[in-house]
Amino acid sequence: MRAALSWVQVGYSLLLALALTLLLSLGVLGIVGGLVPSLDLVNHFRPWWILAGLIGLLALWPARRGWRLPLASLAGLSLLLQAPFVLPTAFAAVSDEEQLGQPLTLISLNMRYANRDVAPAVDFLAESKPDLVFLQEVSASHLEALKERLSPDLPYGVHCVGGRYCNLVILSRFPLEEEAASYLGWRETPPPTPPTDPAWRKAPELPRDRGAAAGLLAEAVLAEGQRLSLFTIHLSWPYPAEIQRRQFRWIARHLEALPEARTILAGDFNSTPWSFGLRGFDVSIQLKRVTQGVFSFPTGGVLPLPLLPIDQVYLGSSFSVEQVSRGPDVGSDHYPIITSLRYRP
Repeated sequence: MRAALSWVQVGYSLLLALALTLLLSLGVLGIVGGLVPSLDLVNHFRPWWILAGLIGLLALWPARRGWRLPLASLAGLSLLLQAPFVLPTAFAAVSDEEQLGQPLTLISLNMRYANRDVAPAVDFLAESKPDLVFLQEVSASHLEALKERLSPDLPYGVHCVGGRYCNLVILSRFPLEEEAASYLGWRETPPPTPPTDPAWRKAPELPRDRGAAAGLLAEAVLAEGQRLSLFTIHLSWPYPAEIQRRQFRWIARHLEALPEARTILAGDFNSTPWSFGLRGFDVSIQLKRVTQGVFSFPTGGVLPLPLLPIDQVYLGSSFSVEQVSRGPDVGSDHYPIITSLRYRP
């Protein structure tokens, strides 16, 4: 009997060694993702590799005594590889200094194009009383429901709903002026559609831009002639990596033409703060990302929390942040991102 238990313990130790070696290999592959973009996909899941490493440490006690130190070393090395990527985001905090300027509330939400019951999302937006709303994956039926409920509080809007591969909406309490839409660059762009709604206008489509993301630009006019540049985007998935990298470069080029201090960029980036793709984008622009690991996707999973923070908000230097938080489940596969901020020209 003792011999059988010993063999079971050996088998368990071998399996644990294999699992921890695989975990360590994922950490190494993620670092190589800085040079090989396709391997950057590994980095999006780094918090979960940390959780797996901690579970590996807890799983050491049934292993054979002579194996425990090497196994602990494998788990420890794996955790050390993850820490520099995840810990700075995990401990980032909003400044507690006194906030000055005009208070604004921004909500960004991927509505999920296939969602047929948008009443919870529309109710949430109506009850939250935001000043600015950035929406992605908005269908024609979504747009009608939004107009019916939100027009009194958000009388100004621009959208590209009905345009191929661009189904974005910007809503505002403040008048909106210039707007422009661009579409996924590796697809064919349909001909422009004339505006039909004077309050919630359909944006004119720009010429095809290879490697572009779906994006929508608008300019809000506040009191005393102050203006805000509003930019919402929806990037493709992080694999193939080169497509998303081209989209990051496309967004950065558009941002160069906007006034940094008063620009807001928000949307579904399909990229996490631990990827080389998003980290590279962060250092290539002047705006500051204020979503420090706000997990937003997916809703309704097996775990009580969403798995990935892929919805991001960036602000120019004239903005200060009071709070960034995740909203409730409103029927989409994304949670809303709520940003309370102040604007001081």
